[in-house]
Amino acid sequence: MGTQGNAVGDLAFVGLGGEPFSHYAEAIREGAPDKLIISMTCANGFEGYLPTEEAFREGGYEATASAF
Repeated sequence: MGTQGNAVGDLAFVGLGGEPFSHYAEAIREGAPDKLIISMTCANGFEGYLPTEEAFREGGYEATASAF
């Protein structure tokens, strides 16, 4: 899975090759607090759901359907 990013001034676009849990978007924003982050999912391919480690432990549809 690839992750792409590009910034123009205070605006940054980040593309993720799947459908991530919101935790990942929050982590990206925390890593660049000086930017307005626009997260784009399913960019340049689709690798499926991207659950967190906690979500895998809890189970549920997304964790079960994930290839990871």
